[in-house]
Amino acid sequence: MPTRGASDARSAAGARWRPPTSDAELAAAVGDNASPHFDYRSRSFARKRPPGANDWLASAMAENDLKGQSYSDFLNKTGRGTRPSAARAARDMPTREKCTIYLCVVGDCTTSRKNQSLEVFAAFVQHYFGLPCKLTSFSERYRGGDLTALTDSSDACRKPSQKLMVLNSSRVKLALDETKKPLTDAFALLGLTMHEIAEDGFEAIGEACMKRRVGFVNLKYIDDLRTALRAIAHELGHIFMCEHCVHFECVMNGSMSLSELRRTPLHLCPLELRKIQSSVNHAVGGFELVPRYRLLATFYRDHKLDAEASWAAARATALDSLPPPPAASDAARRSGPASAAESKRPLQSTLAAAAVKAVKAQPAKRIKTVKEGKRATQDPPLAPENCGNWNCSSSIDKAVVEDPVALSSDDEGMPPPLAVRLQAARARQQTVGEKSGLASLIA
Repeated sequence: MPTRGASDARSAAGARWRPPTSDAELAAAVGDNASPHFDYRSRSFARKRPPGANDWLASAMAENDLKGQSYSDFLNKTGRGTRPSAARAARDMPTREKCTIYLCVVGDCTTSRKNQSLEVFAAFVQHYFGLPCKLTSFSERYRGGDLTALTDSSDACRKPSQKLMVLNSSRVKLALDETKKPLTDAFALLGLTMHEIAEDGFEAIGEACMKRRVGFVNLKYIDDLRTALRAIAHELGHIFMCEHCVHFECVMNGSMSLSELRRTPLHLCPLELRKIQSSVNHAVGGFELVPRYRLLATFYRDHKLDAEASWAAARATALDSLPPPPAASDAARRSGPASAAESKRPLQSTLAAAAVKAVKAQPAKRIKTVKEGKRATQDPPLAPENCGNWNCSSSIDKAVVEDPVALSSDDEGMPPPLAVRLQAARARQQTVGEKSGLASLIA
């Protein structure tokens, strides 16, 4: 997100880099199985322009962004890709129990700017992301207005003549995480403030922590509603696990300055839109593109954002003639709304079913992880610092223990936990020539 007073360091790679915007590159990023609703060839979406000398993608800070995050990368990151992880999916995506986005004020955020109020921001977030949005209060520890514990020690006295309190971004995010923990239905929390927030000499307009699903936006230097909405949508997009977009002109583009942020469109490109829709519809549902665009068009029109209103209305009209995006048959690849039957199945069950299919396709690979009835490679601990990358076999074993009937639809006649174990045991006997502990269990 944009910074004030950021380093002038420029990346040599960024200077030579060009955005991946050919048809082949965009098809690979969006996914060749994407529905027409996410058509990368649509003229409604401009392809990313090469960065200027002072833009984010030309800076040394953006070197990790240059590769871009494809849709398949996003699925892998959220536990629904080639190695499904129910734990990671439940942690990094909305669930039926945790599907609310909260907004709160950090410190004194009173403003007389027209149309800038928490209620306006909450309505926008609800239309934009298709999830409920509520307001809450900042952590009780700071409700008296004393934010001294959150100040940045290196910068607190940087402008003594102005008596300006500068907050430390890491401390603010920790305080927001403390605020979110009692909110049992919270998927994400975004703090809004008029205080400067900095760390290591960089003054941030906004930041997000994907692991804790919290972020903040500094409205001190934002003087119009359009730019404020861009900053809010951008940081919440990061909380949804979307990285900076390098394929299209998109609200998820990185920004090095306020001027670059103001040049950024307010809409999601086809790639980022598919990611958000996939996350919301995977376990919660209700993210429908045409109604979403119509709600946004009405919101923009009510708040005098005429260009955005016309664009959203045109998208709704263009998509209205198309059938709804199909629901993927494989839960690990779902991009559309869940079917009525699938919506009743626990998230862990649908991911475990996908894991069973992967194992059936490659039984020999499954056997390599078994030694005397135990996994040769132990599952990594599911600590906050670890994304919980389970391999397919560990996902299946956990599903068998916790949900023994969840996979009954994935085998012909035989209960799948028994079928998978029997298949694995027989293959083990053929390849190793001995009876494993797993085979003993079902013999």
